Amino acid sequence: MDSALHFKKLRSLTKTKLQTEHHLSNLKKYIQSRTVPKGLNIKMSPQAPGQKSKRFMSRWNEILLNCSIQLLRLLLSFTTTNYKQIVNEISDIINSGHISRDDLPRIKRRLEDIEKIEQSKHREKQRNEFQRDKVHTVSLNQHINDINTTNHKAARRRKFKRQKQKTESIVVNLSSKELTRAEESLLSKGLNVCPTPSNVNSFQLDEDLDQFARR
Repeated sequence: MDSALHFKKLRSLTKTKLQTEHHLSNLKKYIQSRTVPKGLNIKMSPQAPGQKSKRFMSRWNEILLNCSIQLLRLLLSFTTTNYKQIVNEISDIINSGHISRDDLPRIKRRLEDIEKIEQSKHREKQRNEFQRDKVHTVSLNQHINDINTTNHKAARRRKFKRQKQKTESIVVNLSSKELTRAEESLLSKGLNVCPTPSNVNSFQLDEDLDQFARR
């Protein structure tokens, strides 16, 4: 097989590969958005007597949607396997050695041009298909880091710290103070050194306590 025939084979395989890539991209986005394309939208009505409640119809439609999603996943698995086979076939032809060294660079350049043209066509086709089936491509193209980003406000930081006024304690720590012998003798006696009056005027004491409580 000469280089011209190899090129025709590679051109056909390249177009098939790009078409398969387009199909794979569509399937992935349909599955991610849980949107069913027009050809796989299952529409069935429950054939049973009696009035159907909203809850029953909601569950019915959810089951139909899940069936369509399962079919999309089956198609995705099949298309992925088919795509790998096409890529391997292209690689085998290029690396087989049947194409001359002079023709190989020229063939690769022509294949790259074909890819650019076909990819542009498939992008336009995909855009129309997503608009038809109402697939939100903007949300699908967002990165996971942007999705998990929260808008929590940072805690407000004060530019100037409030100065806390230090209060001097009226309690004297005697353990850190050297005492004289007279002070030690006085403290050792405790409250016994306080004088005790011989007579207590109860009336005057009650009056003093009452005036003190009113202050």
